[in-house]
Amino acid sequence: MFGWAITFLVIAIVGGSFSGRRMAGSVISGGADWQILQPDGTAILDARYTLRTDAGELIQVTSQGLRHGPAEVMTRLARGEQVDPKLYFFKTVLRFET
Repeated sequence: MFGWAITFLVIAIVGGSFSGRRMAGSVISGGADWQILQPDGTAILDARYTLRTDAGELIQVTSQGLRHGPAEVMTRLARGEQVDPKLYFFKTVLRFET
């Protein structure tokens, strides 16, 4: 599945919602998740989007991360299969700005 080419993906973030103990709100359409898929299946992720709380505050979110693992596992993930999270590494760092 993974040849020698690097693949660049841009996945639109078109909306959604969030909720927690202290705040809730919606995801504003217009953000995106930029991904670089390397030949070995490693994914470098950079997502940027905006949240609007129910109180009307805006929160800019930046999420950067890395996903990698054995080739067989990365191939299964690329096909959209459910894979035990213990079989691969997937970490992101979130930054929130108001």
